[in-house]
Amino acid sequence: MTTRPHRDPSRPLHAPVQVFALDEIAADTWAEAAGVAGHNAITLRKSANLRLVLMTMHAGSALAEHQTFAPIALQVISGRVRVTAADDTIDLSPHMIVTIDGGIAHRVDALEDAVCLLTLAGATNDD
Repeated sequence: MTTRPHRDPSRPLHAPVQVFALDEIAADTWAEAAGVAGHNAITLRKSANLRLVLMTMHAGSALAEHQTFAPIALQVISGRVRVTAADDTIDLSPHMIVTIDGGIAHRVDALEDAVCLLTLAGATNDD
């Protein structure tokens, strides 16, 4: 994923109450996702027990197989993606969500231009 400063460096990654306009944030990240990788992400919230990440993926791009430290939930906001985890291959479209336990290798392929909300739950080593 692209490494870049937050679109608003003064925006906190953790606050008692936070509201996110996902459509607006996704629109801001689409142009940045046009590079070699074809995908981009922005961390919306990062706290000891919860991370929210908005991902934009151009059709044909992929997140190579990897594992996470904690359980995840991947919700498709728009477009379609294919998730491969363990021995399962799942095609997801808008309003669908998949959960995967921490430590399970998985891959995400964009079948169409897609926007997804990734939730990581559980304790992390940083705030």
